Amino acid sequence: GAPYDQGPVAEVFDSAAMSFSLIAPPPLQGHPGPAALLGNGLVLVSGAETISNGGADVATFDVAVIFDPKSDSWAMATPMNEARGGSASASLLDGRVIVTGGRTGSMSEMQFLKSAEIYDATADKFTLAGDFQFNSTRGAILDLGDGRVLAANAGAAELLILESGKASVAYQYPTFRSSYGALLLPGPNALIFGGTTAEMFDAKNNSFESIAPPEQWRDNAAAIAGPGGKA
Repeated sequence: GAPYDQGPVAEVFDSAAMSFSLIAPPPLQGHPGPAALLGNGLVLVSGAETISNGGADVATFDVAVIFDPKSDSWAMATPMNEARGGSASASLLDGRVIVTGGRTGSMSEMQFLKSAEIYDATADKFTLAGDFQFNSTRGAILDLGDGRVLAANAGAAELLILESGKASVAYQYPTFRSSYGALLLPGPNALIFGGTTAEMFDAKNNSFESIAPPEQWRDNAAAIAGPGGKA
């Protein structure tokens, strides 16, 4: 992470010492994209963007880097197929990482992306994996474990079949959401939340159910599964 007017910064947390320590920053320009764990234990950071001149000047990059937790070192990966800022990424159960959405281009020619691509560490390669019907910036992605990915995009939740790259709208939100959170729960079920609304997705029956909303507006929120079925 980094303030938009500074270069990237990286820290490592030592759970034994309960402390953070600065390490060499990733070899990126501007604000780094999302990070996701690969099946080989390395971490993929995909995309970057610079914002300057009070937000008037924006540039996005297709760069990708790999972090090795054993050596606290960075290495360049093959670039993505598209430059992305504000994208989302998630680990897939087969060890690959999927990257979706984001924005590309300058402020005057900004485009919001609907595409997805998957990184395979063995081949060091990004492969385009299909297009959603809705775009997203900092959306949420979940591997349902049945060959499908659930993506919380702008305006709707969509299902992407990994083998075919075909996406379909599964649920349109009742209200606008500027950002989204999602969490995979037993069942398998998926909790999707953002703004002041929340839904539960039943992966077996492909059905959504509105549930009691958060008590406060949530923007750029995160969730993690806890004991007793709580999050």
